[in-house]
Amino acid sequence: MKDITIFSLFDTERDILMHIASLVRVANADGKVLECEEKFIEQMAVAYTHSFGAISFDEIVSKSDKITSADVIDWQHTLLERPQEARNLVKDLIALAYADGDYCDSERHMIEKDAATLGVGIEDVRAIEKALIEFSQAAQNLNAILRDGFHAQ
Repeated sequence: MKDITIFSLFDTERDILMHIASLVRVANADGKVLECEEKFIEQMAVAYTHSFGAISFDEIVSKSDKITSADVIDWQHTLLERPQEARNLVKDLIALAYADGDYCDSERHMIEKDAATLGVGIEDVRAIEKALIEFSQAAQNLNAILRDGFHAQ
């Protein structure tokens, strides 16, 4: 079976920190970071800690808190030469925005603006949104089958 991992991991400390800071920016887009968004960001940071071990969760949080929006935008320009990583970042930003079940206009606007900075077209953004919704629905269906069995559906 092909890999269906939702997380996309960067592999340098700078990329990791900028990835987390990008998520925090979108979480703050509507003026508040909800618990489910915080949990999503924490899971991403923990995934990095487990995958690379060189940087601890506390270091990720501490260092990413010092990164400005201007730093993030400058970093995003470096992803123009790494289009798959740019699309993966957009996917993570959209997944975060959906974490609370409400992909609000301020989040969508920020993600579309970030996507443009990253060189990711609006068609790709819409395709990623659609795929994430389908992925989420499939995961919910699978969980229901595992929990209740097929015939309980």
